[in-house]
Amino acid sequence: MKKSILLALSLLVVMVGSLTTLAQNSAQANSLLTPTPSPIPGPCVTPPPFPTATPWVTITPTPVFTPTPTPSTTGAPTPTPCVIPPTMTPYPTFPPPPCETSTPPPLPGTAAPPPCPTTPTVTPTTTPIFSATVHVTPSRTQVTVGETVTVTVDLTVSEGCQLPVYMLTLDQTGPDGALFTPAEVMVGPGVPMPTTITVTAVATGTTTFHAEVDGERNCGHGWLWVYLHGYSEDITVAPETPPGGLELFHFLPLIIRPIPIYGSVLIENGVCCLGAIAGETIPLDTAFFAVSSMGTVDKMRTNLAAVCLDETMMATLSWEPFVPAKTFMLIAPINFVGFNVSVQYGDDAGNLSPVYCDDIVIEGFPPSPTPTP
Repeated sequence: MKKSILLALSLLVVMVGSLTTLAQNSAQANSLLTPTPSPIPGPCVTPPPFPTATPWVTITPTPVFTPTPTPSTTGAPTPTPCVIPPTMTPYPTFPPPPCETSTPPPLPGTAAPPPCPTTPTVTPTTTPIFSATVHVTPSRTQVTVGETVTVTVDLTVSEGCQLPVYMLTLDQTGPDGALFTPAEVMVGPGVPMPTTITVTAVATGTTTFHAEVDGERNCGHGWLWVYLHGYSEDITVAPETPPGGLELFHFLPLIIRPIPIYGSVLIENGVCCLGAIAGETIPLDTAFFAVSSMGTVDKMRTNLAAVCLDETMMATLSWEPFVPAKTFMLIAPINFVGFNVSVQYGDDAGNLSPVYCDDIVIEGFPPSPTPTP
């Protein structure tokens, strides 16, 4: 009896468990048969931005479609599919460039660029640099005593500058001194360039023509005095040999040698001016040169004055031994004052030279005032 009851209870438990499992499976099946309503889609999906368009290329975007959901069996509303209509992308607009050096036809969608402003060409201005050269050209470099030589003095001035010549002085330098007469020639004021000067050979030897040009230069920044020098090549003077040799030449009548002694005088190497405080003593270094075709120059007489002396006035002066250089002392006056050194030469044969003269201007200025303490 007990075994029958236990068996019945076991069968009951098994049946209850089977029914529970069957109920769970049925509930799962029902859930699978009931469709879940699909969500209604929101606003149309905006396609991602297109990449930057290449100029003048038409881009047609691909429409984006929302798939149509399966109709709901539960009565949920069916969403309307979203369709983006195709659109045409217009030509892109590009900003015009700042400017163009040329003017090409404008492209669609662009504005014609303005022309570039013309950049003026800047020409640098330079201040002319002053330079000048004095050219001294003799017509011949080999002559004999009694022949003439034409000396041409010319001037080359740098571009952009001016140099009007006020005074021109032509003299002779070299181992044998002045061999031509006149020994010194002064031209001016106001000297055209080129200028020609003719001189005559009177003594033998070798010499060089020296030209001093005095004027004012201007390179665009005012006038300034300048003193320029130029030299010729060496000039050789050969003797005029008569029949019988040089001995006869020295004893020819003086009419053939109208001026037997030729010379020169030069103050302070030919400068035009010196300055000093009024009342001060100024030394004037003076050079003397003389040559005689009839003997040896052994004496001279000199004078420092405001004017050149003539032969009559020089005849009143005393003779002194010939020297190649001498220093004169003078007191600087106030303002500008001219001084002259006159000289006459004599040889051991008793011949006299003409009177030669050179001048210089002395500027004396007052001393600076002493400040009162």
